[in-house]
Amino acid sequence: MDFIRESVGYAIELAGSKEVMVVLDAGFDSQEMLELLEESSVKYVVKHNVRRTNPIEWAKIAKEH
Repeated sequence: MDFIRESVGYAIELAGSKEVMVVLDAGFDSQEMLELLEESSVKYVVKHNVRRTNPIEWAKIAKEH
């Protein structure tokens, strides 16, 4: 987690006034990671591992948010 935190910080520094987009694999879809990204004020996409997810329930959640 420290590596991601530091990397996002460096990316924000390098980007200056431009927005930063972080793209992560499903292995990084923890609540802690999502909170870190939210606090960092970056745009992000995290692949969700859907193997144990009911597609109908997932679609309902996606529509709500």
